[in-house]
Amino acid sequence: MLSPIPSPVMPTFKMLRLPMLAQKCVCQQLPLEEMDPCVLIRQTHLSTKLNNFLRLGKLQMETLRYKFSPHFNGLVILPFEGPAVMWPLFNSDIKSMDTIAQHVQGFMKFESIELQVRIKTDLTDLWSTPRKFDSIIIEEQTPHKNGVSNTIEISSEDLIQILENVESQETHLDVKVTEPFEYQPPKTQLKHRKLSIVNPSWLSYEHFLDLNVLSLTLKIERDAAQKVNTILKKWIFGERRDLQHLIIDTDITLAYSLETVLEGIEATKSYEGDPPLLKHNAFLEIQRPQDNLKASVNFTSEKVNMVVWHTDL
Repeated sequence: MLSPIPSPVMPTFKMLRLPMLAQKCVCQQLPLEEMDPCVLIRQTHLSTKLNNFLRLGKLQMETLRYKFSPHFNGLVILPFEGPAVMWPLFNSDIKSMDTIAQHVQGFMKFESIELQVRIKTDLTDLWSTPRKFDSIIIEEQTPHKNGVSNTIEISSEDLIQILENVESQETHLDVKVTEPFEYQPPKTQLKHRKLSIVNPSWLSYEHFLDLNVLSLTLKIERDAAQKVNTILKKWIFGERRDLQHLIIDTDITLAYSLETVLEGIEATKSYEGDPPLLKHNAFLEIQRPQDNLKASVNFTSEKVNMVVWHTDL
């Protein structure tokens, strides 16, 4: 009786013992994005060789997030596909969070790095080293019983560090300073491309345009029409030529308060005929006399949206 022909056996080899150039070629061919990030993180903690190997290929991930919320403090890793990896840390230990973040960034490449602070948190350790984020959100998550959001309290030192020493593409701040404090914006440009602040008791609205960023958003309440008038006049008569975009959210329908909003301001229609939705909108154009720089301003229900037309950009 003839013996059955044995099935061919795939040869195996010690991948991590290959020369570095060969390791790099193998790593580039592996479907790293299909591997479980939890397993890879755990194994790279156990094996320095595997850690060094994965550094050759870099897994492509969507987001690395520092998160402080009522139900979770720690790091969140979001892949482009599949479930998030959540690494909880107790007592808001930012130094431990940094250690893990530095480890995973060794073999993972993130499209964005974010900071989300949804509860009162000691952020002192967060500013001990230079920081760069794609997005910063510091805003209370837990609502009051009446549905109104709380405001996170931070120290004046933390606020200054956030505004002046942290780099971010987009920053949103809904905070209250724990001690009596009025922020004095520096003359130099802040490291935030877009900055959004909500009802800032720590910043006089007269100094809002002194925040030297390209795109500004301000949410204000009480006497909104007069405050909008002051802010627009400051831009028209000389401040912040480099400003590209300004949004002001208010608690009134500004299209119905144009007499107060435009007091002392020369404005012209920026359209021919009647634009759509004119009942709740006003489309106007304003200009700076000293350099003829123009801006289109749309007054909608409770919002001002101003775009500055820079011909040199």
